[in-house]
Amino acid sequence: QDIAMKTLTHPYKMVSLLVVLSSFASSFHPSTHSIRNRLPQGRSLGRRPIVLYSSNNDKEEDELAAAFESCREATEIGSRTFYLATQFMDRRKAEAVWAIYTWCRETDEVADGEEGGTDEERATELEFRRQRLQKTMVETSTDGASSADVALAASCRRFQLEVSPFEDMIDGMLMDLDLGDQSGPSSVRVMCDSIDEQDLYAYRVAGTVGLMTLPIVGEGVDTASKLIRQRAVALGEAFQLTNILRDVGEDIQLRNRVYIPGSQLTQFGVAPEDILKMSTGEVPISDAYRRLIASELERNLARYEVAEQGIPMLPWITQFPVRVALELYREIAMSVRSRNGYDNLTQRAFVGKWSKIGLLPGIAVRAAIASWQA
Repeated sequence: QDIAMKTLTHPYKMVSLLVVLSSFASSFHPSTHSIRNRLPQGRSLGRRPIVLYSSNNDKEEDELAAAFESCREATEIGSRTFYLATQFMDRRKAEAVWAIYTWCRETDEVADGEEGGTDEERATELEFRRQRLQKTMVETSTDGASSADVALAASCRRFQLEVSPFEDMIDGMLMDLDLGDQSGPSSVRVMCDSIDEQDLYAYRVAGTVGLMTLPIVGEGVDTASKLIRQRAVALGEAFQLTNILRDVGEDIQLRNRVYIPGSQLTQFGVAPEDILKMSTGEVPISDAYRRLIASELERNLARYEVAEQGIPMLPWITQFPVRVALELYREIAMSVRSRNGYDNLTQRAFVGKWSKIGLLPGIAVRAAIASWQA
């Protein structure tokens, strides 16, 4: 509680958390730019080969420390603002989060084709990572493993992490390769046919992160509770739905993809090729498209309402940063309407620095009230 109070009373720390925690939510959306070109030459993202020696051996301890250090570096380089958030955790929790971040980042880059190859080759690599995941998390085998695997195995022993959310994320990455209606004359790929399919995708690529980190940030509470797990998943899903809303223009121009459900496009009379034309300015943004985005925004905000109910279930010291992340990201979603007038094709929704600072007092008050009422 002393640490939390110091955070509440230091504006610099509060602003850092505000910027930091939101960045992790968008780190694994397909529109996120690769960080490989920002790595020093000859460096890799937590993939330094490591062979551990017998237990209770100084060399083993040194190699484990090196694995966590590699993951720390990957996190700092990949998302400096998110990395800053881990500086407010105790060392063992921070190391576990670094390991999870690095594993997710590596898996995402396989799916995005950062190392080249066909969809079939990327799918094969993802399945290989699934098999390696079983050895890492279930058997905690580390012979010849990468630094991310070594660090993740140690984190599993410390916090009893579950393997299923990691496997589910791999399934989500495979959806980017395997799913989507590519028939017909349009070159634009509709990634999800229905709302249910979009919900499944959002769970797999983002809701899973809530379950991965729940044993860490929820240490000391009943993380097996169905309610707290549902709320953790809902928060990750809400972030992903915001990412989808924010990035429609970028996704369709750079990747020929639309993540808005095909059923919704049909309901509002918006064709994928029309979205592409509107994003390039070839035709003006239609009223039908604005109505579509208004409907998608309401679904997104409803998911935030579900997630918000889970904050009082967390330990007091983690309630404030989680609320900061929720309210900031929700503000990004709402700016699609308030700032952009439902134009997410030629304008990118965002919350400016001074707007973030302006949000802090209200967030702090709401966090305190919710904590006292819990």
